[in-house]
Amino acid sequence: MILENREGCVQNYSESAFWYEEAAKRGNAEAFNNLGALFKEGLGVEQSDKKAYILFKQSAMKNSSQGQFNLGVMYDQGLACETNQDKAIEWCRKSSFQGHQKAKDIMHRMQQDAQIVF
Repeated sequence: MILENREGCVQNYSESAFWYEEAAKRGNAEAFNNLGALFKEGLGVEQSDKKAYILFKQSAMKNSSQGQFNLGVMYDQGLACETNQDKAIEWCRKSSFQGHQKAKDIMHRMQQDAQIVF
């Protein structure tokens, strides 16, 4: 994250991707998510929604609230998967239950608009 966020060093996305991959190989849920974000944006790696989707899903399955949120976004936007609002809401709800603020805001707004029953 230090390399990605340029904290006391030169920003280097490809080096950051390398270390995220190493951490992901060891099962780190946030590393799967962070590497997925790099693939989604094409930072330091070749842009690939398909790889981002796979990595976000691995992160989400390991109970990362950020990974769950990002997977929900992929389903919502139909990136590297079929658009599926039910799955988007399901993953956003899981993320919300873990305290992810953006997910909580979305769930609250949908509940206020009577789009879902929470």
